[in-house]
Amino acid sequence: MSKKKDSGNSSDEERPLQEEPGASSKRKLLKSLAAGGTAVAALPAKWTTPLVDSVLTPAHAGISGPCGAPSCPGGGSASISAAVINGSGDLIVVGDYNVPGSCVSGGTASVACEVVDSGSVIGTNNRSTIAQGCNTAGVGCLVSCSVDVASGNHSLSPGGCVTLRINFDGNCVCSDVATIV
Repeated sequence: MSKKKDSGNSSDEERPLQEEPGASSKRKLLKSLAAGGTAVAALPAKWTTPLVDSVLTPAHAGISGPCGAPSCPGGGSASISAAVINGSGDLIVVGDYNVPGSCVSGGTASVACEVVDSGSVIGTNNRSTIAQGCNTAGVGCLVSCSVDVASGNHSLSPGGCVTLRINFDGNCVCSDVATIV
């Protein structure tokens, strides 16, 4: 608790002020910051609880990054788990597509994976894995892709953006974008 001189009394006697627990240390910190050259317009007479106690972000804000957000107009979701340039300068992009059941018509499924830079395909699938269940009509499944783009076939560098586009069975396309490391 802080003490304040009683202005109604001519003696040098001090009386306690009623403050919120911990308010004294908060005020001392703010005052020391203000005294240290930090611009503070005006400190309130008493510490109060802030008015804003939470912030809600849009649903896509949690998954979009500096390169953008995934795009899956047919449903499902895509995610790039790695986008790296290795020691040889090759770009390696690895990702998954959670294919919704509405995209699975049954029979043998085909998968095309492409790495896209500025709207142009710079690499195509050379390894993909179709999880079991992708041949059962109406049942969702997981597709994993890995695409290697040789150093002479791209001009990307770490920090740049790259897109992995996965086309499942010719009727559902899903893509994700990521920053290259």
